Amino acid sequence: MAMQAKYGTLHFNNRDQYTKNLHQNAISTQYVRSIHVSLHEIANIHVREYNTGILAKITGRGRTHYAAKTKKCFDAMLELLRNLPNVRLLEFKLWHSYGLVNVERFVPIVKTSWAASGSILQVLKLGIPIEGLQLVLSPSIIFPCLEELYLEVSRASLTSDPALVMTDVLALFLNNHYTTLRLFHLDSRHQYKFNTAPLLLNLQKLPHLEDFAQTYDFVSIRQTDTSGLTYVLRLHSDQLRSLFLLPNGQDLYGTVPTPDEWYAQDFLSVPLPQLERLTLSLINFSDMRRTTGYLSRFSATLTSLTLLHRGCTYSEVDVLTEAFYHQRKLRRLAIVVEVMSPPLLVLLATKLSALRVLDISYERINSAHSGNAKFDPVVLLRGMYTRGNYYAPFVRNSMVRISEGISGTMKRPGELCFWEWKLCV
Repeated sequence: MAMQAKYGTLHFNNRDQYTKNLHQNAISTQYVRSIHVSLHEIANIHVREYNTGILAKITGRGRTHYAAKTKKCFDAMLELLRNLPNVRLLEFKLWHSYGLVNVERFVPIVKTSWAASGSILQVLKLGIPIEGLQLVLSPSIIFPCLEELYLEVSRASLTSDPALVMTDVLALFLNNHYTTLRLFHLDSRHQYKFNTAPLLLNLQKLPHLEDFAQTYDFVSIRQTDTSGLTYVLRLHSDQLRSLFLLPNGQDLYGTVPTPDEWYAQDFLSVPLPQLERLTLSLINFSDMRRTTGYLSRFSATLTSLTLLHRGCTYSEVDVLTEAFYHQRKLRRLAIVVEVMSPPLLVLLATKLSALRVLDISYERINSAHSGNAKFDPVVLLRGMYTRGNYYAPFVRNSMVRISEGISGTMKRPGELCFWEWKLCV
């Protein structure tokens, strides 16, 4: 058990000591279940090699040592990857900024992993530029046990055409695994006008798909093609249980859609009668009443709701809670608020009494109603519990995390308060 705990997860980069230990102790390779290969970390060796080559031209000093070190590193990695027989999770990441040369150099590493672990692989995470994906995902590759696929698409060269890779490589790869896939997460953020619609529109129905996520850059209503998203939601509307939608872009491109434009998008009208978990970015959801109207469609089934990237006012939270007040199905809520105050906590405790996990972040504190010189939300919640007021069941049976600062700029990350609130099983 100790060996399995120590070597269950293996990270390949130019700093990790477990890689050396595994190479020296071959018997421990049988315990490895997940591999995470940071190709951009290993590429730092190439960067040093390249820089040394420039130095050699200037000073006459050679680069033989660095070239030998690079080859030794790669040979060791390939040998180790060939001897990992029980890997269930593979992750490959390579920043697109490292260019086409490094994309091609790492193809043997990926293909070696396919050969060693493909027959039992269950989870695949790929963050490789499309120029590399078309080199490693041949039409003949099928992983018979693959259940979860995480794709982070990018391109190493602006001259590359992603449409062909979307249709001829990625769509074909997903369709080849239609009998086993139950999770598909697609991320194309920070790739200006990177259209993933050709991929999504060429998917066939995945009969076991129940978890779908898309993160993309929203440029404008006219420039951002969401037809693929709409297609996937409609194709799997009767089976999706988890949905993650994260359209970025308002802060990047300054193209704020009007509420009429935003809420008229087709993907927001797709019914999802089995949906249980929803994560949503509120960047462009500017009208909370319309947003609540959208969320209320899932109030009969939704048990977990996460709202990101925009602080809500007290009145917006009040409107939001109305969508779930009568159903009492919601068990987990993660939300960002502009102002943390005692009335806000009381509102959540009374309107959402079925909650078992509350994860709330705030931008600032208002202690005007607390009766104290300085308001501490955790102290107030502890007081709710010990006084046994009418909203005590919410506090007593829940885990509560309170954080100072909005997501991404956390000043004081909160911790779940296990000492007062226990999760009922």
